[in-house]
Amino acid sequence: MAATSNLRSFAAKRSVKVISTILLFLAACSTAFFSACCLMLADFSAYSNEGGGFSEEIMDSLLEREASSIWSRLSSKSIWNGIPAQKSELEKEFAVRFSEENSNIQYAIYDMPSQKLMMGDSRINERTARYCQSWTMAIESASTSLSLTFDDEEKAENYIRKLRNSPDTMLSSSEIVPSRNGVVLLNAVTCPKYECMICLSLRQGLPVVDKYRQTMSFVMFLAKYRFPILATVVFSLTALLALFVLLLIGTGRKPGSLMISLFPWDDVPLEPYLLMMGGALYLPSLLITVVGDINLAYTSDRIFRLVVIIFLFSYRIVIIYCMLMSCARRCKAQTILRNTLTNRLIIFFSNRLGQTKWGMLFYARAAVGYLLLSAVELTCIALLSWKLILVILIVVKIGACLFLAVLVSNLAVLEAEGEALRDGNVSQKIETERLMPIFRRHGEALNGISQGMKKTVEEQMKSERMKAELIANVSHDLKTPLTSIISYVDLIQKAGLTDPEAPAYLNVLDRQANRLRKLVLDLVEASKATSGNVTVEAEPLDLNLLLEQAAGEYEERMEARPVKQILELTPDAPMIYADPKLLWRVFDNLLGNALKYSQEHSRIYISTELQEGKVIISFRNVSKYRLNISAEELMERFVRGDSSRHTEGSGLGLSIARGLTESQGGSFRIVIDGDLFKALLEFPVYTEEADEEKDEEAAE
Repeated sequence: MAATSNLRSFAAKRSVKVISTILLFLAACSTAFFSACCLMLADFSAYSNEGGGFSEEIMDSLLEREASSIWSRLSSKSIWNGIPAQKSELEKEFAVRFSEENSNIQYAIYDMPSQKLMMGDSRINERTARYCQSWTMAIESASTSLSLTFDDEEKAENYIRKLRNSPDTMLSSSEIVPSRNGVVLLNAVTCPKYECMICLSLRQGLPVVDKYRQTMSFVMFLAKYRFPILATVVFSLTALLALFVLLLIGTGRKPGSLMISLFPWDDVPLEPYLLMMGGALYLPSLLITVVGDINLAYTSDRIFRLVVIIFLFSYRIVIIYCMLMSCARRCKAQTILRNTLTNRLIIFFSNRLGQTKWGMLFYARAAVGYLLLSAVELTCIALLSWKLILVILIVVKIGACLFLAVLVSNLAVLEAEGEALRDGNVSQKIETERLMPIFRRHGEALNGISQGMKKTVEEQMKSERMKAELIANVSHDLKTPLTSIISYVDLIQKAGLTDPEAPAYLNVLDRQANRLRKLVLDLVEASKATSGNVTVEAEPLDLNLLLEQAAGEYEERMEARPVKQILELTPDAPMIYADPKLLWRVFDNLLGNALKYSQEHSRIYISTELQEGKVIISFRNVSKYRLNISAEELMERFVRGDSSRHTEGSGLGLSIARGLTESQGGSFRIVIDGDLFKALLEFPVYTEEADEEKDEEAAE
């Protein structure tokens, strides 16, 4: 680990990077140059048979290339046309090119099969030449079309073989067409054949300093040091790899920092970056192709060509180096895969199409359908005739148009429903039976949205009505005691405290003020209970004991009513986890409500029951008022069992009881059966295991 850290620190130094880059460039140039020398020597068999026959290999290779060049000139001048001016021009060109002052090559060109000398030195022939090569070409400009009839196909095929073996003509194309009357028609195209032989030889001792002598001297020099050159290639390549690894370790790093520093072009997505760098890599080749005339004007200048080759090689080394270093920095920063167009497209389609099952299913089916249609078209093209293919393609295109029309109409229906929902029209529904199966589910979903919005609107309107009723009830309940207080204060002010009725007035003021105070406190408590803004200090409680205490508090008032309360408590003494003060407030509200609204000489039942790990607390009584109201409405604020509102009370007791029960983790519900009123509270039974779990959650 220490050695690795030291190597990273060493490679991250700026001076090390600069020196390594320079050495890397030199090693790359050295490797390229000496590798080219080794390949050339290997091409001339310098490393086989200990260099034996090496010079012969060089001469044969050079003469082969020269013969190809001569044949290219013969082809460009169309020497077989027999035009004297062209032949004379070519002879003058070759006389200068292969003169004793300019070249070490002697040449002769013979017409085949007549063996007649066309041009060159007659002393150079097939026996005396060092290299001979025959060339054949079809003269397509003088082609002839044949249409012949035969009794059977075998005779036609024999005639085709005869044309192919002819020494004077070449068969360009042939077609056998059978007819109905048993006669076979042969259509063939033939053209004259031109054949010549090029013979080349070298002058003794290579007296002229031309490219053959220069090449021979250079290659022989390389051959003398062929093994040191090979060792230099191995050393240069090893140094190149070592320097490259060192630069890979150091790129993107700074001394004393673990962060990877990226250059601005490292933030470009990988595919466009590689495309741009690849284009820059092949830009010189493209320019040479486009402006080829400018390049050809300098082909004879060897110094210029050498400079161009060195420049192109150096340019491409720099491009490749930048590409590899950028990829290395991206790998270190772990952005090489994330910062790609492919990854962005995958994320895009995953976010856009993968969010809904409908979207993925639709596009998958569309892709499969397109692939199947393409497969059918390709199969038809491969196996059927063009007329049948045309018919099938017309049918397929008509079917595709009809399918697209149905698809667009389905989308138009869904679009219309979406616009209707946007405009607030929740009554409009889509006839999903007419839609395609893949769109039918979407249409049903839009219909569901419409129904949900309609239900939401109805609930909102109901809430608005309840708010209006709430304001009216609050106004009524607050107005009654306030009116009494104002009236009696006015009476006391007029009559004075010495009036015999003053004590009675003060008693009324005290009663109405307490009523108003209780109403305000109940309103605040109901607001806290329903909003959950209540501090709960829960602890294990003996539920039966708390109910017995609550019933004992109301025993005298129950007897004065007269109403009898009956306790039916489970003997198991269930324990629950709740806040004793809040639960006492719930029991107080329920017992006060039962005392206020129970029928005289009736019974109030208070019971507990265990069911599946839960304890159910029940308060039952018979109402003296007709309960022509639902349980949900009865639990709303400022709603009382006596619709005429003759009794005193805020109408908040049940609402407060439900809010406090739910804030302690219990549930509260009301059941109305005729005039029978039943309030049910449900709490989970407390156990030691549950207590330990709560302690662990609190510790976390």
